[in-house]
Amino acid sequence: MDDATTDVSRSPSLRRRAFLSAAAIGIGGLSGCTGKVRPFVGKRDTDEKTLTDVQSVVVAADVGNVTVTPNDDLSERTVRAHVEKKSSSILSSLSAVAFSATAEEGRATVRTQTEDGIRLWSLPTVQLRVEAHPSIVVESARVENGDVLVEDLVGPGSRSDSDSSESLVVRTEDGDATARETTGNVVVRTKDGDATARKTTGDADVRTEDGDAMAHETTGNVVVRTKDGDATARKTTGDADVRTKDGDATARKTTGDADVRTEDGDATAIGVKGFVRVHTTDGDARTESCDGILGVSSKNGDVDAEVSALRSDTRIETENGDARASLGESLNARVVGKTAHGDVSVSATLDDSEVSDEHVSGTVGDGGPTLHVQSENGDVKIS
Repeated sequence: MDDATTDVSRSPSLRRRAFLSAAAIGIGGLSGCTGKVRPFVGKRDTDEKTLTDVQSVVVAADVGNVTVTPNDDLSERTVRAHVEKKSSSILSSLSAVAFSATAEEGRATVRTQTEDGIRLWSLPTVQLRVEAHPSIVVESARVENGDVLVEDLVGPGSRSDSDSSESLVVRTEDGDATARETTGNVVVRTKDGDATARKTTGDADVRTEDGDAMAHETTGNVVVRTKDGDATARKTTGDADVRTKDGDATARKTTGDADVRTEDGDATAIGVKGFVRVHTTDGDARTESCDGILGVSSKNGDVDAEVSALRSDTRIETENGDARASLGESLNARVVGKTAHGDVSVSATLDDSEVSDEHVSGTVGDGGPTLHVQSENGDVKIS
């Protein structure tokens, strides 16, 4: 056969046919993405280890997503660890991540480790699942790169022979960190991802640098902090310290005193069964249906507070915005409202009142601590 009839590079028509055939194959491959789920194509490896005579467990992973959960079907003092490694890239090696599970003096250590200096793009995808009998204490679960979840297990502070201030540590550097339905004090940390404590029993310290931080339906004092994201305490029982630098800070339906602060965003306390302090630098500050207030303030935004009770002299104030105070029926206080550049309006009944365009004073109930309601550049309304 003549070489010219088989050499695609020399025949324009054959080049076109080859191109169209390749395009058809490519389109056919893409069309499969919208239909059935295609089976995984690539390298895959699994391993499982069971440890007995265990009292506590520590989980440490250089890479991969980690879950630590209870398993009632396991014998007492038993831990089972399962790892799955897979990759569809020819550039990665499954052996680049080593898996180990060991026990010494009742303490189990489950670990995934990467080779020194290895590049992340050459690593396989790793899923590490650790199951423990519910009686086993989880000391910590730490990941360098990946999500981490500890669920429905007890931390070290819950042991009768331990210091009650000890905490279960749930931590990752890059990913989401979650503690759910754990017993005992818990520390939840991440740098790049969301940090969450949900239905935990014990004090919870929940922090991230870049992501949202939340405590939800927890029992115990909570610290909820982030630098770039929203910070929220919702339906928690215990004092709440809720702070962010760039995002909204919220305490909602919590029981206990709450300190809610942000630098760039709105600060809100709603339905708190306790006294609240709410502050923002750039945004609105608001309280609603709370037992009492310790202070409500903003530098650049409106402040709006329902005032049921005071413990001491208290300020509702803003530099640039309107200040509004709604006085509760059982409030006993002296009230002073003023603005430098704006109007003062009063619809509440004040005894011994003195009222002008920019100033008002008087008492409600039996009198008591002084409530200052003021704005530098905005209106003041007392109702």
